[in-house]
Amino acid sequence: MSNKLSRRKHARLIKYYLEGASSDLLELTPAFFEERFRHERGIYALYKDSELYYIGLTKDLVSRLQTHLKDHLAKKWNRFSVYVLRQRRYLKPVESLILTVAKPRGNERMGRLPRGTSLKPLFKKELSKLKRSIIKAV
Repeated sequence: MSNKLSRRKHARLIKYYLEGASSDLLELTPAFFEERFRHERGIYALYKDSELYYIGLTKDLVSRLQTHLKDHLAKKWNRFSVYVLRQRRYLKPVESLILTVAKPRGNERMGRLPRGTSLKPLFKKELSKLKRSIIKAV
């Protein structure tokens, strides 16, 4: 697949994003930040320097990040990334997937993947059948 085609497919999911920004950006460019992200739904990540600390989902990126500057997460992060998806129906599944994979230290709740989609039970069943076959063979 060409890079151009791959970029177009990604563009269908991601409207726009900002990665690795300093928390100072919220205070230095409040009007521009608000203009760009007010009422945008998205997923955000908070970092302490380069270490991922917290991942969240919100209906309003501006107010959520400003709240985190003052709430229980204040002083626990100094950089952030935001990801605005084109379709809000993907927000929760994408957040759950990221939480499941990354397991950030600051999140109390981890993501939940849809029931019935795990292959682990199938592999357990297959290994159990294999074990029975080995026992019969010996």
